[in-house]
Amino acid sequence: MRAWVKAMLFFSSLSPLFVILLVEMIDFNFINTLKWTGKWDDLDFILKMFIQPFLAIIFIVLSIIPNVFLFCMMTYFKSKSPHQAIVTKITLKNGDVLNYIATYLIPFVSFKTDKLNDLLSFIILMIILTIVYINASIYFINPFLILMGYSIVEINDKYITICKGNLVPGDPINLFLVDHNVYIGVKR
Repeated sequence: MRAWVKAMLFFSSLSPLFVILLVEMIDFNFINTLKWTGKWDDLDFILKMFIQPFLAIIFIVLSIIPNVFLFCMMTYFKSKSPHQAIVTKITLKNGDVLNYIATYLIPFVSFKTDKLNDLLSFIILMIILTIVYINASIYFINPFLILMGYSIVEINDKYITICKGNLVPGDPINLFLVDHNVYIGVKR
């Protein structure tokens, strides 16, 4: 899998963080003063409601685009020929997502972006984390997938699988290769 695809998946995994940072930028005092007059000119409040509108737009884009890409990618992989298997053993990997949240998302919530040096530090840290994420091949650990009802499981001690629904031993499953030993699983 190409590095830019893994980077996009990394940003998808950080999308909950970008939403939280976006909420922190909302100027609720300004929102309390709003009065709708029925004119389209009043829609400029969307940019005025954020303390840092330019950064808010970036966070909105980083919250949406990588997730759209993620689901397009999943649809693409599901169009390929599957490897068929019978589930004999299942190991849940959703706990790895909790470790990811505790390690990467929670510390960033208190990160401030109101000064240039804070913003530059944040950007440098994102670059370093993106490189580590790509090289560690942990792109399948994604809190957004869990929020969307997917599970990360290891099947038969050899297939890391992103799947929806509950699997039990004996279930037949179609495995669509994503990269190396990572698959999208669809119960047959």
